[in-house]
Amino acid sequence: MGGRRNEDRYYRAFWEPELLLPSATTIIGNVYGSGGLPYWYGLEAGRYAVARHDEIAELIARGDEARAIALIAGAAERIKNESANLGKLFHRVADAKIRNRDLPLTEEEEEAVAPFEATMDRFIDEMQPTYRWTETTLYNRRLLYAGTGDCCLEFGVPLPVVVRRRLAGTFPPGALLIGDYKSGNTVRDEAGVQVTAYGSCTHMGLRDATNTIVEMPPVAGGAVIHIRPDGYRVHGVLITPAMRAAWGYARHWFEAQRHLVPASIGMGVRAGGFRVDDFTSIDMRVRNALALRGVSTLAELEAFGPEKLLGIKHAGPAAVRIAREILAIEGREWPEEITEKEAERGAA
Repeated sequence: MGGRRNEDRYYRAFWEPELLLPSATTIIGNVYGSGGLPYWYGLEAGRYAVARHDEIAELIARGDEARAIALIAGAAERIKNESANLGKLFHRVADAKIRNRDLPLTEEEEEAVAPFEATMDRFIDEMQPTYRWTETTLYNRRLLYAGTGDCCLEFGVPLPVVVRRRLAGTFPPGALLIGDYKSGNTVRDEAGVQVTAYGSCTHMGLRDATNTIVEMPPVAGGAVIHIRPDGYRVHGVLITPAMRAAWGYARHWFEAQRHLVPASIGMGVRAGGFRVDDFTSIDMRVRNALALRGVSTLAELEAFGPEKLLGIKHAGPAAVRIAREILAIEGREWPEEITEKEAERGAA
């Protein structure tokens, strides 16, 4: 799948190991949009520049503007990574606590997670959750996606769901809910989408010796469990038919973004036919080398031939294949596939 972001995550389908399934969070990240993130990135960059103005001014005075810009521009990303690392640590601690297992931590890790762990203890004491499973891989065989669910649980107390100052519903004690922990400053709307995705899965992997796959039990809804050092909040999530349908649309739009949308808009053209530099699929170094040899139009590329192309540094069999496809656009072609001997002669 082309155009993946660096943080995109994929799972192997248990029924077809060669099939890669996008994670629910990858779909959400690509479809839902950045929301207020651009403003937040700018805000944190500004805060860093003001707080470290002496350091920044010194770097500029030394002529190291590139370093100053990198420090300011990377402020938000550093905060984001620190928060993500703390979130991962909390998830590990929560999983170990629920499974009643010891988790070896460094002194620094213990100090960082201790306030969250204390809140987690209070949450367990007051909400009386019974956990059915924790940290399990979930799959949807129909919509083809996967994810790691934090937990599935039943509360010992009712969980009201208040939406826009209105009681939209109440999960009674014992209702089976898909749960997701959040440890950041706020809970965004995307959390409800994520829980809907997990609650709509069809299969799950048991954490046993063979990672047994079983059907996902139907859930009554979801719960976003927000754990902070100063307290906790449990946000009930109504996984309605409308929300499930909306998630299905999101999954299809994600696929469209990757395949249909890029294939729906044509390459820019100009009068007089295509030119070699119109095709960015050819390595820029190869395009530059062709231009230096007077090869600009497709007619000139056809006359240049595959053997000479292979004589250009950075041009290999893939470049020949791409060139053949490009030539075919104007009904041009090179002779049949060159022999291995000719390829070796061209490369030499």
